[in-house]
Amino acid sequence: MKLHTQDRVGLGEKIAEADAKLAKLEKEIGIIGQPAAQDLTRRLDALKIEERALKRNFRESEGMAGQSPAKIEKITTLLHHIECEETSVEQDASFLSQAAPSSMILAI
Repeated sequence: MKLHTQDRVGLGEKIAEADAKLAKLEKEIGIIGQPAAQDLTRRLDALKIEERALKRNFRESEGMAGQSPAKIEKITTLLHHIECEETSVEQDASFLSQAAPSSMILAI
């Protein structure tokens, strides 16, 4: 099975969207600060590693003459996992950013 150019472009766009969402999450978690965002930072670091693996697998699949359906399935499965985890981290970050202000913020 050969991955059509349109499908490849769509997959590439989804990977780019996931990358942009990851950058946005990193900024949001940075605003929350430590220690509240400690777990979110750990989860974000794991997502970054998974995203690098996703990009590497996608680049490798582009270089292949014959597309392996199993390789494409792995890429889409990993992308789906990353999107779900990003949504979960985003919800947790949103919750933490709505928390009551800390005593440090009140002092300023």
